[in-house]
Amino acid sequence: MDNQSIDMMPLEELIVPVVVPDIKKQSREDPDYKLTATDVDKWESKNGKIPDGSLIVGRSHYVEKDIRNSIKGKHVSASCRD
Repeated sequence: MDNQSIDMMPLEELIVPVVVPDIKKQSREDPDYKLTATDVDKWESKNGKIPDGSLIVGRSHYVEKDIRNSIKGKHVSASCRD
């Protein structure tokens, strides 16, 4: 990537496999919970090796909290948190 800004990167470099370990239980118990290497290891033991270059994103309970009703029905609202 050679320190390119994202607008200069070819689209092909931005499309990667995504792995989503489920950390809803942990994040309900601890609102400050962060995805750990142990969570990733558990995901791999259940689902197989994560491909090189994958993006790993934890599925927390926040998506359940942030579903809001609108004219178009329920939707997820992305918001920033400290």
